[in-house]
Amino acid sequence: MKLILVRTAYFKSGVWGVMYRDNFPLCLTLERPFLVGEDGLTKKNISCVPAGTYPIKKVTRHPGRRDAIEVWELEDVESGHRTKIQIHIGNWIKDSLGCILVGTEMSSSGDDRAMILSSGRAFRRLMDSDRDSSSRDSSSRDSIQI
Repeated sequence: MKLILVRTAYFKSGVWGVMYRDNFPLCLTLERPFLVGEDGLTKKNISCVPAGTYPIKKVTRHPGRRDAIEVWELEDVESGHRTKIQIHIGNWIKDSLGCILVGTEMSSSGDDRAMILSSGRAFRRLMDSDRDSSSRDSSSRDSIQI
């Protein structure tokens, strides 16, 4: 499966975008703002993912807990500097430590505080889109292009 994330708006507290699969918009996204440290790398846990193409794999988020769920996780972000970056459910920037949140609507509560709505529904749509094996090319590796 190849996902494409097109970022549509950068603002002080975050980044909004649209995620596509096979040129079809699946969901909207919300990420933390783009912040770079003195080492030239994005800041862990408080920055969005730098632009690039990354392999993705399915992993269990919160293994062993009642709320464990399968999610997509990006690999090789800044050559291992950033790890456990996942695409998951959440409504506010505070719900993410540098991960990608998905939803169906964008909103703001003022003061540049962005949120994304209907995250659970968008997440199910994203995960269900991978279940269509008829359009899946078994020779290609799962990836996301940002």
